[in-house]
Amino acid sequence: MAKLSVHLKGIAGAVKGRDFTIAQGIETVIGRSHECDIVVKPNGNTDKPKGREATLEHLKTVSRKHVTLRVDRPDRVFIKDISHHGTFVDGIRIEGEDTILSLETAPVELRLGTNETFRMELVRITDESSPRISVRSRELGTRD
Repeated sequence: MAKLSVHLKGIAGAVKGRDFTIAQGIETVIGRSHECDIVVKPNGNTDKPKGREATLEHLKTVSRKHVTLRVDRPDRVFIKDISHHGTFVDGIRIEGEDTILSLETAPVELRLGTNETFRMELVRITDESSPRISVRSRELGTRD
């Protein structure tokens, strides 16, 4: 039996290059607070002072607790914006609670505030620990 999870790949901002997985049935909080399940913080990849300052400015648009996500079924990812600066799915602002229905067919872009952006896609994980049954045929009626 396959289990579902959501894979978040950071594609812009301080989260660029970072990967996260959200397991099915688990509510996950994303934000700047260390109390969040996924903490958005500077990744240290910006060498130029101006770049670092810009990154820190954009981080100010990510709330301490910004958004919650929960994967319940293949066709439903619940999302709740709890921020001051907005949560956007494919460029459209989420108002309160919503459901992402298209994740099973194609990845979506999740943006927190002005810049922190993830590519969000559904991942199916097969349970490798389940017993495998193999059937071998043998000829009947032949005894040694």
